[in-house]
Amino acid sequence: MVRRQVRRNKQVIKEPEYIPEKLPVYEQIKNAALKAIEESGEYGCTARELGGKLNNIDPRRIREATAALKGAGKIKVVTCRCGSTPIYTSALL
Repeated sequence: MVRRQVRRNKQVIKEPEYIPEKLPVYEQIKNAALKAIEESGEYGCTARELGGKLNNIDPRRIREATAALKGAGKIKVVTCRCGSTPIYTSALL
């Protein structure tokens, strides 16, 4: 005859009442980039300045986020007077 094992210390696990939904990392980076561009005002900022403001994010991820925001029409790109550096400005301004 085989006996069943019984757990002696049955602990009740409480489930949290509310878990706030977290955005995916990609969306968080896009929101941070858009916020930094909007804070720069009407003059906008270059990719280097944007990287300086978002110093804890990988530059490649910042480039991907700016490309996605540009494709969505949330930011505008204007080149500098020499025509080589793109300056990102908010499309809402």
